[in-house]
Amino acid sequence: MAGLTDNRLLLMSRGVQAYASVPGDSETKEARNSWFAMANYAYGNRYFLDLSGRRDGSSLFAEGHQWATFGAAAIMWNVTGEKFMQSSKKWLDELHVKASYGVTGNANISSNLALALAGVSGNYNGVAGLGVVNPRNSELSWEKVKTLNLALSGRMFKRFTYNFEFFDKKTVDMILAVPVSYTTGFGSRYANVGSLFNRGFEATVGCDIFSTKDLYWNVSANVSYTKNEITKLFNGQDEYAMSDYTKLKVGHPYGEFYMVRWSHVDPADGQNVWLDKYGNETKVYDENNRVFTGKNASAPWQFGLNSTTSWKGLTLELQFAGVFGRSMINQERYFIENPSFATQWNQSTKMFDMWQKPGDNAKLPKFQYGSTSTMSSRWMMSTDYLRVKSLSVGFNAPKSFISQIGLSKARAYFAASNLL
Repeated sequence: MAGLTDNRLLLMSRGVQAYASVPGDSETKEARNSWFAMANYAYGNRYFLDLSGRRDGSSLFAEGHQWATFGAAAIMWNVTGEKFMQSSKKWLDELHVKASYGVTGNANISSNLALALAGVSGNYNGVAGLGVVNPRNSELSWEKVKTLNLALSGRMFKRFTYNFEFFDKKTVDMILAVPVSYTTGFGSRYANVGSLFNRGFEATVGCDIFSTKDLYWNVSANVSYTKNEITKLFNGQDEYAMSDYTKLKVGHPYGEFYMVRWSHVDPADGQNVWLDKYGNETKVYDENNRVFTGKNASAPWQFGLNSTTSWKGLTLELQFAGVFGRSMINQERYFIENPSFATQWNQSTKMFDMWQKPGDNAKLPKFQYGSTSTMSSRWMMSTDYLRVKSLSVGFNAPKSFISQIGLSKARAYFAASNLL
């Protein structure tokens, strides 16, 4: 193979011949091992205790940090099993109080992040060579998630079901890419440095509206709210810019947009009007006016509604789903609502709402040759939705009919997803 300049580099892809078309290859290996144990205890059908423990090992971490021990405990109290609750059984069918706490480990990382690796790093003066391609971290270890759950669940009037749950999930020793001096030859390395929490609640209620021999109709709804917050970063830092419009900061949620706020188009001259960091209007775009917008890429609120109906072999199932409070940057608008790209991209019909003369209450600023659009909250949009997640209509053939043709069960159905 022409172009191989070092006998120690045996792969064809290591040739340095210009424009050589050669195959490439890669291979990674890892090992995982786990031991676990569980114990369950129940007393008088009223008190329940579950214990679990595990010992996990992964070759992905540094030597001496590859093994970790995790555990969890859960208790439940069947309140309606108590003697003092007997008088309430006429309307309270079940009441359970639950609590749990546990620690789990996360090893969802790429291979060899803890190792100092050498590899073919490029050609120099027509000669292939080896170089350091990955910095070592001799202390890289497991990321840990500590979770507390408190819940109340049960059933009332033989018709209504309910479940209310509070959760507090803390992630510590987060594995993040930490920036380092470029004099090391690298821009960052992975380390256990950060922590954050996710805290919130979930509520689910359901009702058997009809429950007879021929007709059954159940409706259930659920809602959840989650708040996340960064509690620690790296090297004593309390903030770190990740991109032009995202930034990590202690005390703020992960994923909160950090950018200049766009206000409106001035009807008098068609200029963009932004807000400075103090909330004052300005026509001068300045990245120093970037602030946390309070808008997040993750939805804090999620909703669901389910309906199941059956009548004499006919079934109808509906699922609705929705999220609220989520935003995103619509980068497509940056190209299709931008006259600077009019000769490269088909433009949106919203371009008809561009400012043309004084007094226009336009959504888009006036066109200025050679100008470029800036990244601001102008391109931010809400992604809230409520849609029909799934629909299913079915028919179960009567047993008296299908038994005559040698079948025990037959069903025809139609199903569709994401209809609206």
